[in-house]
Amino acid sequence: MKTTTLKSASANYEVTILKSADETAGRYSFLKVNLYAGAGNELHYHTTFSEHFEVVSGVLSVQVGKEIKYLYPGQSLTVGKRLAHRFFNETKEATVFHCTITPARNFEKALRIGYGLANDGLMNEKGIPKNFLHGVILFHLSESYLHGLPLWFQSFVFGGLTRVARWLKVDESLEKYSV
Repeated sequence: MKTTTLKSASANYEVTILKSADETAGRYSFLKVNLYAGAGNELHYHTTFSEHFEVVSGVLSVQVGKEIKYLYPGQSLTVGKRLAHRFFNETKEATVFHCTITPARNFEKALRIGYGLANDGLMNEKGIPKNFLHGVILFHLSESYLHGLPLWFQSFVFGGLTRVARWLKVDESLEKYSV
């Protein structure tokens, strides 16, 4: 098993790929996440994969819909497809958890590109790509959707913008990060 740790000075968590999609024939990706104090992400959902969280140390807060669940070491939670969710750390200590993405899809590629952009200073302080079309490609790869906007609208708008980004070869310019 070959592990890869993705780090960035500007990211609020680091990810280690413990078992890659290549190793599991795409069935899943198995990640270790070190979520720093006060860190987290925004409410979102995925249409093609589920996420399973299992806490190793610290306390992980996971919001699913309007409900917030607090997970402690040894506890786990699976968030299915199309469920709005976010994870965050409300404590003053780092939280370490495992995350299994099933099936793996292109999630690892999106992670690698996101961390590559951050390390090259191409993300803002909130972890959003400074180049809008980079963000479009990342959303497309991670199959992430914003909570509160209709899926048909996001699919239409981001689908069209993804085609523009590909036509402009923006996706090719990001390939260097995905190795």
